[in-house]
Amino acid sequence: MTTKNTDVFGGHGGSEFTDTHDVASWGRITQIHIRHGAEVDAIATTYANGQYLSHGGTGGTLTTISLRDDEFITSVDLRSGARLDQITLHSSKGVTYGPYGGNGGSPHSVSFGSDVLQYFFGRSGARIDAIGFAYGTKPPVTPGTYTRSTLQGGDGGSVFDDLAVSGYLLGKIKQVKVRSGARVDRLEVTYAGPQGSPVTYSHGGNGGDDHPAFILNDDEFITEVSGRSGGRLDQIQFTLNTGRKSIAYGGGGGSPFSLKSADGVIASFFGRSGAEIDAAGVYFAKAIPSRIEILSMEFDTQNFFVQPSTPTVLATIKMTNNQSQPQTVSTTQTISYTNTDSTNISITNEASVAFKTSANFIVEKSELTVGYKLGVTYATQSTQSVTNTSAFTFSATVPGNSTITASCVAQQDKYDVPWTATALVYYQNQSQPERVTNLKGVLKGVQVVNLTAVYN
Repeated sequence: MTTKNTDVFGGHGGSEFTDTHDVASWGRITQIHIRHGAEVDAIATTYANGQYLSHGGTGGTLTTISLRDDEFITSVDLRSGARLDQITLHSSKGVTYGPYGGNGGSPHSVSFGSDVLQYFFGRSGARIDAIGFAYGTKPPVTPGTYTRSTLQGGDGGSVFDDLAVSGYLLGKIKQVKVRSGARVDRLEVTYAGPQGSPVTYSHGGNGGDDHPAFILNDDEFITEVSGRSGGRLDQIQFTLNTGRKSIAYGGGGGSPFSLKSADGVIASFFGRSGAEIDAAGVYFAKAIPSRIEILSMEFDTQNFFVQPSTPTVLATIKMTNNQSQPQTVSTTQTISYTNTDSTNISITNEASVAFKTSANFIVEKSELTVGYKLGVTYATQSTQSVTNTSAFTFSATVPGNSTITASCVAQQDKYDVPWTATALVYYQNQSQPERVTNLKGVLKGVQVVNLTAVYN
């Protein structure tokens, strides 16, 4: 994505700043915040991924410009001398924002041609001392991990965007609550938050009738939002991957619409609202596995990797023969040892699965819990410590009238074992699973205790 810089307008005070970033991943500018009085005191920018960058002081009056989905800044008029005195922004929709600030300094005009504003740079302290503009091809409306639907409804009310406000950290939708009468008066959506606790965003007013919350089970995801719209949102209904539907909230005005994606689920809502819901749209996220059921699994025992540990002496006894001739001496002792299994598994930040499989051929315990990784993964560690008590028998030939020392030695080795599995994969947007073969991974860090006797 191309980026070009204009000249810098203003003086040499303050400290240098630049908002340079990965334009494609941050997305478009959604809001510009300007503090202004006799001069421009501060400029801040909010991007589609929720990032917020600010420069300048706290003086003046704050004005926030909220840009529409397909609206970009295409030219700027300004006045500057020793500092930035005034700024006016012109958008691709033919809207003029400003002027903000006073009438000092000299006038300048900057046009980006067929390009658009991507970010600011310049100098700032208690005010904006100087300003420059980075411009280029249009950034995406949303970051690449999401797809944004069309907006259904009118132009009234103020902009809301649950995903952007959260900093793109929302989990699955847990429930939706609606107030409605002839139209949709209020939309209240509860999401799983980044730390597991629920997060709720509410939009609209308190008119209409209050309806019970439409609650989603853990394995349910919204795959379609349908309804009717005109100058406002007249009706809304939610359909889940399981086929379950909410009631149709609202009235029969407007024209019908349907928002859905062939391979995605609905991640969050955006729109416009005031006393009612003026317009609504959705973000789609690509459907990923929500549950994986392992049907069969094979370990590649020919290619496992062993990391031997240092042997540990658990018990030492004396074995004595009081006869003149050599004798076989046997004795049984109760031995206790702790097997600490720190098996590393892999999980994704959207979906994870644990399954158990028999692995008697390589370890002494009957079950192992391992993980299957998919997508962007990170490592975690599952640790369990089990204290085992075993009747261990020492047996050795002891010379006549002699004593030998017998030790029970434990060696806890660590194995990394490749595996291949067949599984049923339950995707978020499907009610029935897909059968997947040839899943591959590595069971890392299986720890096995072996007990042996050493005679001296």
